Amino acid sequence: MSKRFIWRSSSEKTMYGYATYQETKKRTLDQDDIDGVIYIYYRIYVPYDYNAISTALNNALSGQTVIVSSGSYTIIIILVFQMV
Repeated sequence: MSKRFIWRSSSEKTMYGYATYQETKKRTLDQDDIDGVIYIYYRIYVPYDYNAISTALNNALSGQTVIVSSGSYTIIIILVFQMV
């Protein structure tokens, strides 16, 4: 990611895996919330999510990490030139 995360403790920004019956509380997600979710959950694994590295990179959102497993990958290079 382009910026370094600074984690601040805040009871308003803590996610809990439980709630009381019919408990709701809404708030707007701040940019640090979105960055944290992207950092933790939005990882793309090659070849599990995409078979090709280029496809994974083309489909990655800003801030996503693409993790490439060891193995052999085929690269196709297309050269376009004009004769003068």
